[in-house]
Amino acid sequence: MHTGGEMDLDSNYIAPTIFTDIASDSAILEEEIFGPILPIISFKEISNPINYLRKRDKPLASYIFSKDQKEIDFFLYNTSSGSTCINEIMLQFTQPNLPFGGINTSGLGRANGKFGFIEFSNQRSVLRQYSPFSVTKLLFPPYQLAWKKKLIDIVLKWF
Repeated sequence: MHTGGEMDLDSNYIAPTIFTDIASDSAILEEEIFGPILPIISFKEISNPINYLRKRDKPLASYIFSKDQKEIDFFLYNTSSGSTCINEIMLQFTQPNLPFGGINTSGLGRANGKFGFIEFSNQRSVLRQYSPFSVTKLLFPPYQLAWKKKLIDIVLKWF
């Protein structure tokens, strides 16, 4: 632990806590965190976090802090997560025009704004035939009728 960790069970208080120097198989890196806890893993080369992330389930969110546009593009192109925030934290969840949701094991579907409306709506297609004549009847036998044979020949010639 780097800093924090104080707790008061009577008042349900946990001090904001930052973890550094974490073992790669630590439970804190595998479980969802519900609390003021932040595990930090630092990398010197941009390929290292890419390889690290590819070995694990896809995260709900990913964050990159960099001023190098090539590094940012490399990260975006080579990772997958529900959302990504560049040089900021958590703001992507507050934007109603951005979809919120996970990918694979971090969740399915999208919420927020029109994305949530579409995701949680049941869009149903309905086709109603009003005419007694239906084009689909031309597709079914018997094909021996002269006018059907002629129509098939025209369709095959032009399409």
